[in-house]
Amino acid sequence: MRVSMHPGQYTVLNSPDDEVLVSTIRELEYHDAVFQLMGLDRDHRIVIHGGGAYDDKAFSLRVMERRIRELPPGLRHRVVLENDERVFTAADIYNVCRVTGTPGVFDVFHHSILPSFPGVNTRAVILLFQTTWGDWRQKIHYSDQEPSKNPGAHSGTIDVEAFGEFMRTVEDLDLDIMLEVKDKQASLLRLREAYPGLQ
Repeated sequence: MRVSMHPGQYTVLNSPDDEVLVSTIRELEYHDAVFQLMGLDRDHRIVIHGGGAYDDKAFSLRVMERRIRELPPGLRHRVVLENDERVFTAADIYNVCRVTGTPGVFDVFHHSILPSFPGVNTRAVILLFQTTWGDWRQKIHYSDQEPSKNPGAHSGTIDVEAFGEFMRTVEDLDLDIMLEVKDKQASLLRLREAYPGLQ
């Protein structure tokens, strides 16, 4: 089993507010301590988003890069970055990962709302992110839009047919697909019933 943690929206490495930064480091240290108490190695990760643009996206990206480099080694080896649906695209996060040596979690749903890499299909973007993982097994996020809510809201349950179409484009790749869905393992059990070959 592979465990990951995803601290909330107040965990912001590139914040211009020193108090927020101190709280962010403390939050990351807490999650890392839980992993250590569980005896889990570096394959078990802390997933965070890029943070805010703060009226200067290019500068905020540079701050993010610097703050990642300044993390204590134990934390730096735990943290992975994920693209979001409002500020930092997959291309933004990929570039930070490439420069800092940090693995990147590609979020398929967020990419559909805030796209980047024009002319490049989803499979190709996944393969691009795979290069950030080195010898570690790649992880991506998959979810669907909740029809009754604003764009970016995760659905209550998985769309089995849509997932099947996606899976056919990546089933030969060596990766973990994490479902971000409200009913948690219920969706996973539905997918396993619909696609018996799913592991």
